[in-house]
Amino acid sequence: MRIRKLGRTGIQVSEFCLGLLPIGPLQLNAPEDSIAEIVRHALEGGVTFFDTAKGYKTEAALRKGLGSHTNDAVIATKSPAKDGDEMARDVEAALKELGRDQIDIFHLHAARDSDPFKNRAGALKRLIKFKEEKVIRAVGVATHFVNVTRAAAKRRDVDVLLAINNLTGMGVMGGTAEQMSEAMKEAADSGVGVYVMKPLAGGNLIGKMMEAIDYARNIKGAAAVALGVVSMDELKFDLRVFEDHPLTKKDYAKTSKEPKKYVILGGCKGCGTCVKTCASAAIEIVDKKARIDDDKCVRCGYCAGECPEFWIRVV
Repeated sequence: MRIRKLGRTGIQVSEFCLGLLPIGPLQLNAPEDSIAEIVRHALEGGVTFFDTAKGYKTEAALRKGLGSHTNDAVIATKSPAKDGDEMARDVEAALKELGRDQIDIFHLHAARDSDPFKNRAGALKRLIKFKEEKVIRAVGVATHFVNVTRAAAKRRDVDVLLAINNLTGMGVMGGTAEQMSEAMKEAADSGVGVYVMKPLAGGNLIGKMMEAIDYARNIKGAAAVALGVVSMDELKFDLRVFEDHPLTKKDYAKTSKEPKKYVILGGCKGCGTCVKTCASAAIEIVDKKARIDDDKCVRCGYCAGECPEFWIRVV
């Protein structure tokens, strides 16, 4: 497993970052013990980098999986907080859930097209203070937007950037995959630690799995690739990929399942909460009901978590 330095932070991470979104309540909703088993096996396989978030609801399972080896892992988590008080509450909650005195990377989650450094200045300022107090090691920004990535490259108060990018550019907002790659390289060149999310576009690129993973691994400046799994077979496959072991047709057969889809159930009243939540512009209101464009959806599941009436389901 390749180990790389995450920009000017000096934090060392495995190239394979285990993303805990797909296996959690927003998608597979696996039992906590099953998630913990995946985490343990990943750690034993050389994975030292784990990516979670407040909204994923997988922090407790991650803690259980790491057990007494928690200090051997680098953990990145995230909050959608907009002001300092809300961010403080989320950081304290994450410390408790993860069973840690310090969190390695704490991101502004889902930083959108409108200037997050202005609109969420209070939350960012609180993260910076937490860093000064050594409660967190690095301040991060997680985004789908090319212009946010470019803006992060110019800031000294952003230490780490998590940006979506993949072979087709699915989910990349405000530009193409190539433009996002250029922006990510700009950030890395400026000293920001960069890693990439959704290399398989939420499962949409499962038919081009190796090509898509190779694309993500070769984005200039990206130290790691955050890749989620939903089974032990998938984890074992990904470990072999990132260790550059040869793969067989049998290996591929265990991981080539069709991705889950999100659907709007009949009780939807068209309130628009899901539209505001979706960073991929995959949802619109049509005839007073939400409609998901499956060609744009990257299966992040944030819409399901935010729907006030629970009318969004995975099928």
